[in-house]
Amino acid sequence: MEGINFKTVFNVDNKVFFDALIIRKEVFVDEQNVDISVEIDDYDDKAYHVVGYLLNETVCCARVFNKGNRWFWGRIAVLKKFRNKKVGSKLVEFLKEYSKKELYASEVYIQAQTHALDFYKKFGFEEFGEEYMEDGIRHIDMKMCL
Repeated sequence: MEGINFKTVFNVDNKVFFDALIIRKEVFVDEQNVDISVEIDDYDDKAYHVVGYLLNETVCCARVFNKGNRWFWGRIAVLKKFRNKKVGSKLVEFLKEYSKKELYASEVYIQAQTHALDFYKKFGFEEFGEEYMEDGIRHIDMKMCL
């Protein structure tokens, strides 16, 4: 899908973060039954928040944060009506470039939902460790060199 404009902010007191929360609530809380008290956490205050817009409509989001000298991507979500239209791929490509050029990251980590493993593998992510349950959803840790 062409024409997605990505906006990135570092704080939570702005429209971009609010837009990300709307997407996260719809995808994680409403669709996947994650408790809202778990969805919004202490990392939000320490993260770069990314939202993709098509025209003026929100389509996807993610956050990027540093923990223990490692860069993590999380809360990666695409609204249902924009799935299977390459929006997720555009988001991951943006995150790769942003992490490398703006944050000088040499590798990134994600806690991937296992149903999305093949999606992340096509960008170069590799699994490590064992599968685990988080918020009732199977996950596995992955990393990628940039």
